[in-house]
Amino acid sequence: MADDTLSAVILGAEDLKRSFDAAPKIVEEEFKKAMDKTAIDAEGKARGHAPHKTGTLWRSIHHEPAQVTQNNVIAKVGTDLVYARAQEYGTQGMMIHSHSRSGQQFSYIGNIPPKYYMKQAKEEVQPLLTQNLSEATGKIIRRLVLGWYGLQNHQKIVKLKHMSNKNYF
Repeated sequence: MADDTLSAVILGAEDLKRSFDAAPKIVEEEFKKAMDKTAIDAEGKARGHAPHKTGTLWRSIHHEPAQVTQNNVIAKVGTDLVYARAQEYGTQGMMIHSHSRSGQQFSYIGNIPPKYYMKQAKEEVQPLLTQNLSEATGKIIRRLVLGWYGLQNHQKIVKLKHMSNKNYF
């Protein structure tokens, strides 16, 4: 057998490696942005559905910035008010133990109908979450590809895009 060697030089191999090395950070950043955007939308919708006799419940609804835990990205929307759960799920037929302003304790059977303001908000933002995560995926791919091609080649692609009126990304 002949002692011929077949070899290839991969142009841009170092850029490709750097791009893939940056992938976990890019994925985390873009998915956190998508979750934050969705959480802000959910906060607004929950406020829109929340009962607002005094405005305290409405004002207390907030979101916490997205956090990454193992394989999850989590953003929370809610309130810290004690009575928020009673407004969400209602108290009809429940024994309620409370106290007056003077501190005297009393009990009664609840009659608050459920409002489901958080549940409605969650249902309404579900399509937005899907859309935001889809957009984030596109941004991740673009960032990885641009990292691979490098800025100089990106400028050539942009010029080509403008010349041909076609969207390559």
